[in-house]
Amino acid sequence: MDRKNTSRPSTTLKAAVLAAALYVALAWSAGFIFGVVRELALKPLIGPVWAQLAEAPVMAIVTWLAAGYVLRKLSPAPLATGLLAAAVLIVIETVFALGIRGQSVSDYLAAFDMARGTVFPLLIIWFAIAPWVRAQYGSRRA
Repeated sequence: MDRKNTSRPSTTLKAAVLAAALYVALAWSAGFIFGVVRELALKPLIGPVWAQLAEAPVMAIVTWLAAGYVLRKLSPAPLATGLLAAAVLIVIETVFALGIRGQSVSDYLAAFDMARGTVFPLLIIWFAIAPWVRAQYGSRRA
């Protein structure tokens, strides 16, 4: 019996889950460090909106680098990895904000209000698609 060398769905899902876990770990760790700097150093000096705007480009670059690292090391399905990682990141952020930081639900949801100047939703979207964008960019450079 001749079997074709095709990826089984369970193998692809397993690779995406592993890649998403690594991607979240890298980005969230960096975000935690930059978040501490933002809250303790930048926010008192320039206010919450400007502090978040100052941190956003740094996190966008970290996301790009983390996506590239994960793609190089694990070769996962890029879009599945990004979407799964974004879902996990939102859960972690929610648990951290509500459970550990003790924020109210309304304060936490305000972090998603772009009318207040927050860019958090844009960073989550970027985080979700960065592996796919990175894979597209890399395939064109060959």
